Amino acid sequence: RERRRRKPDDKMGNSGSKTTISGSVSGACPEAADSSQSAHIPSRARERRLGASVPRSIHGVTNGKQKLDITVGGKTHSVLIPAGLRADDQFAFTITNDEAKDVLVSTLHAIPGYDTLQCKSIIYGSISVYNWHQSSHGAASQIGTLIENVTDAIRAQAIDKGCNAVLGIAYNITNDSSGEYGREKTVVVTATGTPCIVVPVRQTAAVQGQVMSASALPPATTSSEQSIPIATAQVFIP
Repeated sequence: RERRRRKPDDKMGNSGSKTTISGSVSGACPEAADSSQSAHIPSRARERRLGASVPRSIHGVTNGKQKLDITVGGKTHSVLIPAGLRADDQFAFTITNDEAKDVLVSTLHAIPGYDTLQCKSIIYGSISVYNWHQSSHGAASQIGTLIENVTDAIRAQAIDKGCNAVLGIAYNITNDSSGEYGREKTVVVTATGTPCIVVPVRQTAAVQGQVMSASALPPATTSSEQSIPIATAQVFIP
């Protein structure tokens, strides 16, 4: 399976285009190793059902337009408070997180401190940028960004395969010049790797299956147009 995405790109020259391709290569997939351990597999759209209390700084009945900024796990979510509620009333809401960055990526074939339970078919990602009137120095200065872009494509492929790591990743970079005075540049960055399921060494199923209690959640902070005090924010799991 292959993904192809193309969009204009004005950051690397006067004009040009950027194309990203990612996919997988069919191959032998060893069966998962017998283990009592269970792995957390990231999701690109993980939903969590949480709850909060209407801040005491809101007087009267809510009108359905007030918002509450709640920080969970270091990320801030703007939540719309339902209409018809009063201070200290509780309400539920859903947040969606992209966990692609949680996929571990390494050039190593084994990550220190982790056991590899299963590996799957090789995956790849490739991004090409074509620019007019771009110097070699200008194109080279963007290599870091292109590597990050192609790594994101690799992470997405790993999630689609039910994996939480990509091991043995390798990058290849090519830069081709053509046209008058070599002013037309094509830069291609390709990455390949093996998607795997890994777990921390000596991790037990009991730890993996532990449910976070309301008191264990990261403290929530709030802010709104009405200057809601931080102390009024409460986040809980219904």
